[in-house]
Amino acid sequence: MSTEPRAYSSLVAAALFLFLLLSDWVLLGGPLLIVRRALVAAVALVAVPYAIRHRRAVVNTLLAPPLVFFAAFLAAGLALAPSAVAPGSAAVHTLAFAGLMFFAVAVAGTISLAATLTVVRLTFALKLVGSLVLGLFGRHVAASGIFGSAGVSLDQRHYFGGLFGNPNPLCDAAAAYLLLATCHLIERGRQWPKGQRRVLEIAWYAVTIPVSTYLMWQSLSRSAWIGLAIVVLLLGLLAQWRKSRTGLSRRRRVLLLGTGAIATVVATLLLLVWLNTSRGLVKPTGTSAENTWWHITSGAIFDASLRPLFWKLAVAHIQERPWSGYGISSTPPIFAPLVGDTLGFAHNLELEAALYAGIPAALLIVLFAAISLKAAARAFLARRPRALSVAAVLFFFFLLAQVEPLIFGSPYPSLPIVLILAVHLGLPQGAEARTH
Repeated sequence: MSTEPRAYSSLVAAALFLFLLLSDWVLLGGPLLIVRRALVAAVALVAVPYAIRHRRAVVNTLLAPPLVFFAAFLAAGLALAPSAVAPGSAAVHTLAFAGLMFFAVAVAGTISLAATLTVVRLTFALKLVGSLVLGLFGRHVAASGIFGSAGVSLDQRHYFGGLFGNPNPLCDAAAAYLLLATCHLIERGRQWPKGQRRVLEIAWYAVTIPVSTYLMWQSLSRSAWIGLAIVVLLLGLLAQWRKSRTGLSRRRRVLLLGTGAIATVVATLLLLVWLNTSRGLVKPTGTSAENTWWHITSGAIFDASLRPLFWKLAVAHIQERPWSGYGISSTPPIFAPLVGDTLGFAHNLELEAALYAGIPAALLIVLFAAISLKAAARAFLARRPRALSVAAVLFFFFLLAQVEPLIFGSPYPSLPIVLILAVHLGLPQGAEARTH
């Protein structure tokens, strides 16, 4: 059990809940941006008592993989802040990321992994249900102007953004919740609570899973749909590997990996064809087979909107300052002349990190992601409790971060979720039972 007072544990849980629930609301922008900044400051302050009481444990956690690579990245960013294009802003944003990192350590040391995943599922579900309610009354809300130009009506697919203000993060959240809910149901198996709580949980999932599915269909984000399909196939492959790895010959392992790779490619291509057609990006011509073949041979299937432009611009700027970067959270001014203030990100985790603190620091983020995913896969293969949920979330978030500003792109709550799970993966097996 955790040695923290119950009042402090409740405070940490409440801070986690509020940050994950509110930090990515589109409403908390513009004049209300101070509320979002206050949330970041609050969770950082909540971590201070834990860091003071457990100094040695915190240092050991920060020096243990995978978190050590993220901590080293922030240290590099802080050291390079004086040479950034905006030194003050770079230093402040680096300290904000550091505050979230310390908060993640405090959460992992105070709240159990099971409770953390419950909070994550709850906040995702509440935002999705709230988004649907907003969509049902979208016209009245849009007329009020409080959401600006964000899509708040369900009238048009791939326009409605709900509380997130954009269909892509809305679809990301819906896909993440579907993954978490499904993994929770699989991990629970037949061990459901009895009595009224059982009825409430069944009713909860009976409402939230269809809502998430509908919002994914409504949003039509290609990255979320394809990411979800790839993660499901990957987890299925790992489950099959875990089931038969003891008696699996080398030839059958190669066959299993090859089958998984082919299934992933086929599923990706078919999803791209369907999503591009559903969003009206291409007009269907001829039969379904002819239409699919034309998509593939013409290259239209790989249309990625503005992302190649983001990546090309990011690479050009990285070549100008390959060793020091431009400073933490420096990308909005870089991309603003091209796409405005709303899309000021590289839309790729590694390119964003290189823009922040140079190529050497970006390699630290690569190591952080790679070791986190390796640890998650090992935990799943070793049948650690709740490893399925952890692996699903990390694989999904890191996969989406290759094409979306999901980890570093403020104000997404994905970063503290990833950091908390990374801390838990760095804990020795059995340490989970010592928190509550």
